[in-house]
Amino acid sequence: MHDEGIERKNTNIGLVLLLSSAIIFGSAIISASIYSLTLGSVGGPGWNSNYGIFGTALLKVGTLPLIISLLLVITAIILIVKEIENFKDNEMQSRTGAGAKCS
Repeated sequence: MHDEGIERKNTNIGLVLLLSSAIIFGSAIISASIYSLTLGSVGGPGWNSNYGIFGTALLKVGTLPLIISLLLVITAIILIVKEIENFKDNEMQSRTGAGAKCS
């Protein structure tokens, strides 16, 4: 029974990391899109033709939020996949009767 609390905690942590990643990623994309309006305006600072308006804005806003978001997603997926594997193992043990129950 004690392991279930740890597993649920890992699942909750994974889901919070996934939600945080989505918020950070969305914020970076929204910031870049707003900044791209100033890059393309008359008298604006201009943009790099290799990346386009949005790519230049994304580089100016920064790639650090995108990297942090990517790392959070990877960590969240690892936690959730491990939880699913633990759940399947526990189900298999309970069906075969090999697992000892703690009280």
